Amino acid sequence: MLNLDSIVSYREDINSVGSRIWEEIQSPVKISEVVNILLSEYDVDRETCEKSVMEFIEGLDNAGLLSSN
Repeated sequence: MLNLDSIVSYREDINSVGSRIWEEIQSPVKISEVVNILLSEYDVDRETCEKSVMEFIEGLDNAGLLSSN
């Protein structure tokens, strides 16, 4: 779940792939599902995609933009 209090300023700084990940995590979803969606939409290998998704999610969490509700 997302913490909507800080979203506007943070979202302005993310790229199109980040925006796509953001769209997918609006509701509870497994990271593997997000990776599979991105693999079908972008020319990227699984290892790179998984690493990028994890780094992005960790960045959101570190910024306080994720919640467990």
